[in-house]
Amino acid sequence: MKIKVALINLGERLDIDLRRLSEKLNSLQESFQFGVGRRISAASMGNPDIKDKWYRTSTLLQQLPDPGRESADYVVGLTHVKISRAGDGLYFSHSDLQGRSVVSLNPSLTKFAGPLTDVEQYAAYLTMCELLINAAGADPSHTLPDRCLFDDCANREDVAPGIEAGQICSVCTAALEKHGVSKQTIDDARAVLVWCRTRPLLKALKFAATNPISLLADGALIGWLASFVGSKYLPAALGIWLLVHLASLDNAKRPRS
Repeated sequence: MKIKVALINLGERLDIDLRRLSEKLNSLQESFQFGVGRRISAASMGNPDIKDKWYRTSTLLQQLPDPGRESADYVVGLTHVKISRAGDGLYFSHSDLQGRSVVSLNPSLTKFAGPLTDVEQYAAYLTMCELLINAAGADPSHTLPDRCLFDDCANREDVAPGIEAGQICSVCTAALEKHGVSKQTIDDARAVLVWCRTRPLLKALKFAATNPISLLADGALIGWLASFVGSKYLPAALGIWLLVHLASLDNAKRPRS
């Protein structure tokens, strides 16, 4: 029996298509069945209730429907607004441990995912984190910055290395299993994390085109390849350049141990 998850557009101002995200997540794993629930309007959310700029996570969680009303086991509200638990700084996501979660896709947070991570990948990464927390009924998050899914990322810059690593540490794996989360469910969550760390080709090329140092290096490499192989084999040379360049981007983003 698959675990049913309803993704909800909380505020109706998302830059991503939740139906497409659901289909992608369903194609990556077998434990969860994702679908799209009923939208919640921005008007019904009211105004920010912390310093006129943040929405309290407890307030938004209460606005999400009971999972049963969406014929689901869990609901995840994805929103464009800034969220905070108690005015103690921006939060990426939060759960009530009773089946409901909220994930912020506000640009002030998605920027920490890195230039090569799509908003969909960022959303999927945090969604899987909150689903596992709700499945366990306990939050295994820790302050140790070890690039684990459950690193609490007190330093917001730790998010990109976490997405890049795409891992659940052994301590958190044991904690999840102790609270009844099956190995299959954890492995399927890992399958989603693998996708979250992949680089969309067009985005990688766009990043290369807007990075001066990268452009300089690329120009030198293409020139060298063209002079070495001749114009007849230039398409092959460009192919070699592309592979080398994407590998260099991968190494540049990979966190150092």
